[in-house]
Amino acid sequence: MKKIINEIVVVQGRDDTRNLLKYFQVTTIETHGYRISEEKWEKLDRAYKEPGLIIFTDPDHQGRLIRERLIKRYPEAKMAFVCKEEALAKGKAGVEHCSFETLQRALDCAKAIFNDREESVFTYEDLRKSGLTGTEDAGRRREAFCKYLGIGYGNSKGLLKKLKGFNITRSEFDEALSAICLKEPDGEL
Repeated sequence: MKKIINEIVVVQGRDDTRNLLKYFQVTTIETHGYRISEEKWEKLDRAYKEPGLIIFTDPDHQGRLIRERLIKRYPEAKMAFVCKEEALAKGKAGVEHCSFETLQRALDCAKAIFNDREESVFTYEDLRKSGLTGTEDAGRRREAFCKYLGIGYGNSKGLLKKLKGFNITRSEFDEALSAICLKEPDGEL
């Protein structure tokens, strides 16, 4: 069973996410470089407040620049580091090349909080009953729902992951549903 990381881990790209997901159950936010969109900043802001951020960028110049930029905005965020020698493959150093042992050590040093078991509050049935999956306009409703919560769009499976990763409570879920319902023409789910 994979260890569950409570905080959101900020990485540079999808290969970093893929490597972490091989070994951990984790929600990541990918910066995709130094230029971070306003929507991405909003997701980072929300994650910083709850459940918290672990900044885990590559041990190279670009990674250092991104880390410095993030630290300015999120001074209390946790930091995970790997050295170039541990993250080197094909002449490039990156989180995507690290072994489980290297990633585990970096996350332990960052004081990452791990859970031993998953305690998912939401299910597909919750999404179905709420009209967020299984209906003609579910995609539109999910988009409005995710935008209201500030967690970025996701398909049904991705939304369940985001609800857990961002520690969305039942009351926040219900509030977001009510808000999008009020904006709909007929006011119904």
